[in-house]
Amino acid sequence: MDGLLGREFDSPHLHFLTGERKASPFIFKEENRLDKRVKSTKEQLYISFLKMMKDLPIEKITISSLCKVAGINRNTFYTHYESVSALLVEIEDNFANLVKKEYYASIDPSCAISVEAFMEKLLLVVKNNMEICKLFFSDNGDRTFVTKLLGEIFPEINHLWSEMAVDEKYIGIAYSYIAGGAIKVIEDWVLRDCDDDIKHLASFLDMMIMKGQSAFFA
Repeated sequence: MDGLLGREFDSPHLHFLTGERKASPFIFKEENRLDKRVKSTKEQLYISFLKMMKDLPIEKITISSLCKVAGINRNTFYTHYESVSALLVEIEDNFANLVKKEYYASIDPSCAISVEAFMEKLLLVVKNNMEICKLFFSDNGDRTFVTKLLGEIFPEINHLWSEMAVDEKYIGIAYSYIAGGAIKVIEDWVLRDCDDDIKHLASFLDMMIMKGQSAFFA
């Protein structure tokens, strides 16, 4: 099958959509209270919406066109969402939950972690979810969402600085400058299909972050 309903989303990097893991492909809020029919409907809407994002900006995706692609009627859509924007918010929330769960499951909170090791773990999670990250970073996607999501994980680095005898105001400035640059590097990497080796890129980001840090806190 070709076009929007083709196989362009059949990817091992799309755990969030394909459900190739044993667990549900989505982390639904109040998951135990959702029956299988509701989960199936929501998954179909998620997948259809993200497929449409490949060709259309979010504001051009209408409820009618989405329902046609998903194969459901408008009444069913309105049973779950009041608008396309509400669907997008839920997709982003569920994806954020998945990324955070994968990331924090990979670290030992009782042990200190170097910047390079931190970046390796973060880059692995991003690569495992490359296809949906590409969508959000694309011109049709919500670029601010992935930046905000990565920014919620980056404070791990900020915490290392907080132990220094430095004015909190300048820690905030340094964090915005350095983390912003690192996030842009990750965005470019994702849009290049994660072509660079994770260890190599993590080492580069570590050097960039540490040199940036030395400029502020030498």
